[in-house]
Amino acid sequence: MNYFGLFLLFSSSSIIFTPLLENFPSIAPNGWEILIWLALGYAIFVYSIILLIVNNVFRFLENQRVNRSTSPPNQNWLKNLKTLGVSLLLWFALIIILWNIPV
Repeated sequence: MNYFGLFLLFSSSSIIFTPLLENFPSIAPNGWEILIWLALGYAIFVYSIILLIVNNVFRFLENQRVNRSTSPPNQNWLKNLKTLGVSLLLWFALIIILWNIPV
């Protein structure tokens, strides 16, 4: 999951810096496309940060539990889906909170 979060970080940085390319004005002639492009990049960036934080918190809590038990640790897909689900819920909660803030 950390590799997926890092991949999202790198892809968001490439999306954010794409409007700085020399040929980008021919791709998106007005400013709205550039703003949407930047919003997409920042949304992916925020989601990747949330995903990395949630994944490492779950990993820390699981290591605390493993150190106390004698059974060998196991990796399963349910943990990965739990990490993705919690990070998506936190991302949607952040969007809802920011949407309802009065300007």
